[in-house]
Amino acid sequence: VTWVDDTEVFAFGHPFLGMGRIDLPMVNAEVIHTLADLSGSVKLARTGAEIGAFREDRLSATVGRVGDLARCVEAAVRGRWG
Repeated sequence: VTWVDDTEVFAFGHPFLGMGRIDLPMVNAEVIHTLADLSGSVKLARTGAEIGAFREDRLSATVGRVGDLARCVEAAVRGRWG
């Protein structure tokens, strides 16, 4: 998170997917490890409860609001593994 203003959250300081208007869940997370790489580092994280929703994915930031809920579709994945 780059900035929090009351319930408004400004994340990344750059676009996430560059999609404009979005409706994605915002969750608590704990970064477990950062895999440093010159071509692009990756963070491994453990996610927690939904706490809000991201609404805008713009050039300067991804913006969301704590307390909002994203519209989601329930899905189940089944397969034959093992």
